[in-house]
Parts: sequence; structure tokens; C-alpha cells
Amino acid sequence: MTKQLNDIVGQLNIDPNDCQYHFNLVLERVQLNVHCNTQELVIALQEYFSAYAPLQGDFDQSFDIFMVESAPVEQDLAWNNWPRELGKRGLKDSYIDIDGGRWLRKIKTGMVYFQGNDCRLAMGPCQANFSQVINYVINQYMNYLQQDGDLICHAAALSLAGRGVAVAAFSGGGKSTTMLKLLDQENAKFVSNDRLFIRQKDGQCIARGVPKLPRVNPGTLLYNPKLKSILSDSEQARLSVLPKSELWDLEQKYDVMVASVYGDEKIQVDCELQDLLLLNWHRDNTDNTQIKAIDIATRPDLIAAIAKSPGPFYHNNKGDFLMDPSLPADKLYIDALKGVNVYEVSGCADFNKLVELYLTKIEA
Repeated sequence: MTKQLNDIVGQLNIDPNDCQYHFNLVLERVQLNVHCNTQELVIALQEYFSAYAPLQGDFDQSFDIFMVESAPVEQDLAWNNWPRELGKRGLKDSYIDIDGGRWLRKIKTGMVYFQGNDCRLAMGPCQANFSQVINYVINQYMNYLQQDGDLICHAAALSLAGRGVAVAAFSGGGKSTTMLKLLDQENAKFVSNDRLFIRQKDGQCIARGVPKLPRVNPGTLLYNPKLKSILSDSEQARLSVLPKSELWDLEQKYDVMVASVYGDEKIQVDCELQDLLLLNWHRDNTDNTQIKAIDIATRPDLIAAIAKSPGPFYHNNKGDFLMDPSLPADKLYIDALKGVNVYEVSGCADFNKLVELYLTKIEA
């Protein structure tokens, strides 16, 4: 560690050498070695990633990640606020750049992270903010994919009998709900819920997912027979009497353990992407749900639904970080999606009708 990093570690009163419990995960050609100071955190990580354990194998790169369970970090350091993406409110992240990397702080939770080529460190109430911890582990894999040339997308994805299909939407548009509706098909396999990485290879668009399980609002669970039991009986009773508009807007996330609900064979890490559904519908629209093929090169308004900033944790191979949540250029998405059938979904937000229309289209 650099002297700057050592100095701040000292101010934060942490010791990565206390991380004597270990968990390893291999994804693609990278191994993530997670070192924790509590056994409970390792057990929780093992359980969360258990469906991906059979995918372990050979690897080209190996990263160490240290996680220190502690009280919220409240030291008065010179943090800079990270701007939110367009349309997002409130501050979530702040950062300090030093030689060798970047410190990041989650403003609401007191979690602090160090991100660099030679050191990856998380500290604070890890167990209480387990979703953040999962995101930090996955961020290392996301960096690896982008440094390898993949393009980040804000999309869910699955494979239907080997046919890769991605689903993108503007915020709150229902991409996860649509993906889970399609996952009900017998020949479907889960690829990714919220982040997808694409590239052109040998004339095909290859899509790779990340091991982040679907994290959805209660309305998605309540109206899906396979997922309803994730809610307790009392929650089902309370939620079932809410107006659908209020249920749609309710922010109360639940993890969907795909392997437990659908089976171990329902997960794969990548696919050849053949179709992209862009949800440009609205729950208050009274028009019939429609699905129409479009030329994505002529619809920059819809590229915005799939474009995603790499975020404050991303750095290139040289260790250079972004200074704002800027998006990749539209042309990168147009080029990466070459050969993919892109469909605009408009009208009323009717998930069952969309699944019916899409399955009819690909079976024709």
C-alpha cells in the first residue's frame, strides 16, 4: 500500500490483517478471493453465490478483496460528492482520490471502500448492508469485463432455448418483472438481472451477466405464482389490498434466489444475444400493448434506456477513474448491438400480454 493509503487506513482505525476467513469465487477467467474478519460474513457470501460454485475453474487473473466488519466509518475526511445520474435525486456516494486508487463512502450507511489495482477494501457494518457488500464483490468482476472490452448495459437477460434476450427499460419500467415472467418458460435460463455486458465477436453479439440475483419490489412477487411464497402470508394479505399504482411504486426490495425457486440448471453466465426488448410503455397508457421492430441507430431516445455509466468504482487498466457518471457514446451501443433484433414495447404495461406477444413472434 502507498503511504497515502496507509495514512488513511490508520485514520479509519482498521486492520486488513484481521481478515482471516476466506471465500473464493471464479467467474469467467477471474478469481475473486474475499478475506473477511468475521466467519458470519463468509458464510453469508457462500450462501448467496452458491449457485455459481459449479462454475469455478481455471482463471487468468486473481483479485484479493478485504472486508472488515466494523461500526460505521464517520471520520471527517475531505470527501467529494459523486454526482447522481440524470433523473436521480439525493446523494449516495462521495470519494477521495489518492495515489493508487480511490476511497468511496456510502453516505447513508457509513460503509467505506477502497478501489485500486493493487488493493480492494470494504469496511463498516457489512452484515447490515449485505447488498452493498455483494455489489462491491460484483464490481470487481464488472471492472474486469469492461477492462476486457465489454460494454456496460442497464438490462436484464435470459436465454430461451439458447436464444439470448435482453430487457431494458427506463427507471421503474419493469425489466426485472418481464425477465422473471419469461423465466417461467420451461426452456429458460437466468443470465443477469440489472447489469449486462456486450461485445461483438465473430459476427455475434455476446452478452455476459453478473452473479447478482434479481432484487425486486413486492408487486413483482405478489402476481407471480412461483415467487409469491417469498412474501409471508401477512405480507401477501397487506399488499393485496393496495391499489396497483401504489404497489407499483412501493420500494421494498426482496432477493429472488433463482436456483431455489427455479432449479440449479436455470442459471448460465452468458449467451448469444439475439433480441432486445426496450420497454417504452406506461401503466396508465390505455393503448394495447404492442411490440415493434426498430432500428436502434435512429432511436437515441431508446438507447438511453439501456445505456449505463460504469460508475464511481470503475477504473481502466491504468488505474484511471471517471470523474462523473458520464454514459458511453451512443455509437458504442449501436455497434455492439449489430445483428440483434431490437423491439420497442409500447402501450399499456401488461407483462402477461408482452410475454404472449414476444413468444408468438419468435415462434413464428
